[in-house]
Amino acid sequence: MNLAYRHLVKVPNGATEIAGRGIRVYTMLCNHESGDSVEELASDFDLPLGAVYEALAYAADHPEEMNEIRIIEAEIERDLMAKGEKMIEEGRKRRLGTALP
Repeated sequence: MNLAYRHLVKVPNGATEIAGRGIRVYTMLCNHESGDSVEELASDFDLPLGAVYEALAYAADHPEEMNEIRIIEAEIERDLMAKGEKMIEEGRKRRLGTALP
């Protein structure tokens, strides 16, 4: 028996989100894993409790999808950190270069 999700939709980029809100299930999962209660998530995102529970249930039922997103997010974070570090180093070199006679 297949059950339809009342509060969730798949969007064209493949993510699963709260319908009409653009809030990814993965975001709800991460915030919950970070210690936010279901009630806090519902309040913070102005969602019905059922939407939060449904998102977390979906995440629990689709660990491979959540793990794929986690890996992609970690890669993006590493790339951004590397770019940021490179920009900081370039800025230091410019400042030092202009300070020398």
